[in-house]
Amino acid sequence: MILKNKPRRYVSRYVKDPAYEVTERDDIDDQKFKSIHEANIFDYGYANGLDVFDSDFVLYAFNRRDFLIEKMNFDNSTEDLTRIQIIERIEKDYILPKIEFYVEVCGEITDNDLHFLKNFKPFKYTPNQKDNNYKLPKWGKELVKVLIKKGEIKHNDLVIELEKKGSFPQSYCGNLTKIFKTENAKEFLKKEISHSGYWKLNNPEKMKELSSN
Repeated sequence: MILKNKPRRYVSRYVKDPAYEVTERDDIDDQKFKSIHEANIFDYGYANGLDVFDSDFVLYAFNRRDFLIEKMNFDNSTEDLTRIQIIERIEKDYILPKIEFYVEVCGEITDNDLHFLKNFKPFKYTPNQKDNNYKLPKWGKELVKVLIKKGEIKHNDLVIELEKKGSFPQSYCGNLTKIFKTENAKEFLKKEISHSGYWKLNNPEKMKELSSN
């Protein structure tokens, strides 16, 4: 299958650069969002004269799939459901046919550029799975446990509760956000904790399993 028809040019209004990295959705409705991503893939193939079975084309489609997975919120939102449809389309139309071709003709994937497809598994969407990827430092976990137990609590009272646990670093007392140093921990703080005057968890029930690990 050779790409013959260049996608409609409205797509260019929603891309950042020739790499076709789609901007945040903002006011783009779900159907247009789907069209943009699908057109990006065909646009790339057309611009480079690629057949859909060419390794470069499959690699680009795979990277776009990863881009969409990275954007997932794992909250059953409309945005996620749209992304899932695009991912399934990419897997069905571009990735799985390439794997089946190699298995049928060669017995295995022989293209070094696509070696990562040897262990390929279709994406499985599990709501809230992103939450389990947070890696909190010791005092981050202790802080979460206090918030689960106390609910909403003032900064000074939270410091007192943490000091009761022993050996709490005094350098954190004035600014508890310093506990969350890594990018992963900072993301957790931003999404899961409100700390404007009072500290509280945005979703206490969801955090109980995390704090026990």
